[in-house]
Amino acid sequence: ELCKQRERVWDEIVRLRVENKELAQKIAESETMKNKLIKKRHQKEASTNERLYEHKIEKAKILDSIQRIKFELKSLQDYDAKDIEPKTESKEDQKAERTDQLAIEIEEKERDLECPVCFELCSKPIFMCDLSHQICKQCRPKMKVCPQCREQYKKYKKRNTVQEMTSDQLQTLYREMKSILESD
Repeated sequence: ELCKQRERVWDEIVRLRVENKELAQKIAESETMKNKLIKKRHQKEASTNERLYEHKIEKAKILDSIQRIKFELKSLQDYDAKDIEPKTESKEDQKAERTDQLAIEIEEKERDLECPVCFELCSKPIFMCDLSHQICKQCRPKMKVCPQCREQYKKYKKRNTVQEMTSDQLQTLYREMKSILESD
């Protein structure tokens, strides 16, 4: 009777060891598959982020071109209106109209470049989270998470070159406004 019990226990131990080995093998295979999938996900995310970044730059360039075309169209319409109407605008009227247009463009760009933490204008370098929410160079070192989406910032500081281009455009608008106001 005791021998039979030992034999059954021994058989059970052998069976459990075999089962344990099989489970360990399945866990190892699952880990390998998990690591492959994680690597694939990271590659896809990097590719997607790169394409998103390229699209944002392209969008900024297109919007800038649209602004230039609108300005040129407005200038042509004004020129055509001058040809049709005997009345001519004085230089002062043209200057006032252009300063009004510049003021509107400057206001829009300043709104786009406002830091969500300190509410100051962002200037180069302008940083961002993975979802492209901007933050200024003074506030970024103080923050561990994005103030807009609450995503954890990565170790490296990601630059927002689209907004940096907007900052450059704003500086150009400031210079143009200054030259118009200083000219007599």
